[in-house]
Amino acid sequence: MRIFKYAIKNILRNKFLSISIVLVICLISFFINVLFVLKYTSSYLSAGLNSRLSIVTYLKQGYSSSNAEIINMMSDLKSFDNSLDVKYISKEDALAELNKRDSDLAKVVEQENENPLPDSISIKNI
Repeated sequence: MRIFKYAIKNILRNKFLSISIVLVICLISFFINVLFVLKYTSSYLSAGLNSRLSIVTYLKQGYSSSNAEIINMMSDLKSFDNSLDVKYISKEDALAELNKRDSDLAKVVEQENENPLPDSISIKNI
């Protein structure tokens, strides 16, 4: 009982110190909880990002799917990670896809031999 009385005397004698210690402990616990919430939300949001992320590499005019450099690059990408979806897209396929998405924009190309779209390589599921 004496220890309890002595503790109460010290708490009452050093009010500022006692209040500041309680305040600091409350602030530390608040910020730790905020960090836990941020970690959970960031991991939850980034989990679905992988399926939405894709990279499209546009090729120069002289390159096509039959070039050895392009074949080697695509095979290297596939061997790097088996879950990668590496796909060659020719300019004709790109124009057909553009025609499906926005036919008004595809009408800008008047003739088939005027296709301005380049060949490309699409990398998905990164």
